[in-house]
Amino acid sequence: MTSGTPIASLQSIDPIHAEFWLPQQTLSELTIGMKARLRTDVFPQASWEGTLTTVNSEVDVATRNIRVRATVPNADGRLRAGMFANVELLSPEKRSVLVIPATAVLYAPYGDSVFALEEKRDPAGIRP
Repeated sequence: MTSGTPIASLQSIDPIHAEFWLPQQTLSELTIGMKARLRTDVFPQASWEGTLTTVNSEVDVATRNIRVRATVPNADGRLRAGMFANVELLSPEKRSVLVIPATAVLYAPYGDSVFALEEKRDPAGIRP
């Protein structure tokens, strides 16, 4: 064996760090300490709670994404380095959103469309 040949891989298991990418548009909403929730396909009924601990100082010029890291306690050791995970960052504020089925979107080359119908009432509250 020659000098400098790796003989072992060292990893931290508890806590574990989940590194992932987010679009640069989310940068203004990211704050250190935000709650994070991690789930894996290996343990579909389980989730782990952690916090956002690092926001990279550089945006990737090719993808315009920013790399972030959440630190998650892993006392039971079920999470392992290299596992695929879904990570959610939980915003402290609630937002109203309109959810529509994907089949309601009309896809077109010059822009996608969704038509919304709104029931109007006259000032007395009666439908026309």
